[in-house]
Amino acid sequence: MRTKHFALGISACLGLALTAAPAAADAGKTEAVYPSGSSVAPMGDFAWLVSKNADKYDVEILDKNGAVLQKKTFTSAKAKCNQKKNLVCRAPFGEAIDPKAASWRVRGVEGSKKGPQSELAYFIVETDTPLWAVVNPDLTLARGAGVVSVSKQDEGQSAVLFDRDVSQCAYTANVGFAGDTGVPDDGAVTVVGLNGEPNGVYIATYDQAGASVDSGFHLVVTCGGSEPPV
Repeated sequence: MRTKHFALGISACLGLALTAAPAAADAGKTEAVYPSGSSVAPMGDFAWLVSKNADKYDVEILDKNGAVLQKKTFTSAKAKCNQKKNLVCRAPFGEAIDPKAASWRVRGVEGSKKGPQSELAYFIVETDTPLWAVVNPDLTLARGAGVVSVSKQDEGQSAVLFDRDVSQCAYTANVGFAGDTGVPDDGAVTVVGLNGEPNGVYIATYDQAGASVDSGFHLVVTCGGSEPPV
């Protein structure tokens, strides 16, 4: 059984450019705000770059379809946004994050005037178990984590389905046996996402001559970064 931990945005890495100073004609205009980085650690703070002239900030939490789940407003003082001293505002959300949360955004507010919304910053999903599969030469599953099924598509070709979206993950595969005896014949394996199925990975195995042949293999799927959760 896996567990999702939804982290809050922190200032682990800025990686974003500040907006240019507004022209004289735009004096008093609230600038665009940018989250200072994607979510990394549980119990962290939301963090964003200070917006010129903003006296408060609206923070919204959205689900994967873009619907707003939760919203909270922070004053500049509450978020420790001293425009003369600080580059980054930081504020705890202060309540439990909806488990459907996928991303968050923020915008500066000056009186009744609202600045533009920031780009979305995505929550990172951490799981208790990695995604991997060890498949026998007859293309049956020997063992794995997060695997729903392994099915033969053609000679030397199989589809491995996991219990979540892996379309934005990295795939690593090697020819090999499930046990601790024997040495597999020389060969090759290629791996790619399964067309039309975000939860799937497509594996093709070949013998030394390059012909398709059923082979056992080990597959590891690594997910991370700042992609939205499933």
